Amino acid sequence: MFGDETYLTGEQIGDEKLFQMIDERQILPTTAAPSPGAFQMAFQKAFDQGADEIVCICCSSKVSATFDAAGMAAKEFPRKENWRCGFAPVIPGRGLSGIESR
Repeated sequence: MFGDETYLTGEQIGDEKLFQMIDERQILPTTAAPSPGAFQMAFQKAFDQGADEIVCICCSSKVSATFDAAGMAAKEFPRKENWRCGFAPVIPGRGLSGIESR
């Protein structure tokens, strides 16, 4: 988000436009986690296309609401196999500092 303007990454704004806006405005955007509904739609689409299982790799719940949103969506598919993996923050030069799986 740039102030009051919001964009959906990959659909409403791409990397080139994002970096152009950063350069022009001299500010960094803020981010928001996808909603549980967005995950639910993505999961449903995958199942509709024949997927039997879903592996969803997210940021750790300690740094983002993404992990929890994916978990809420997964509960909408009780008869399907869903796995969620939460990654700890990446430390520059050190790679992944840890991994958690459920």
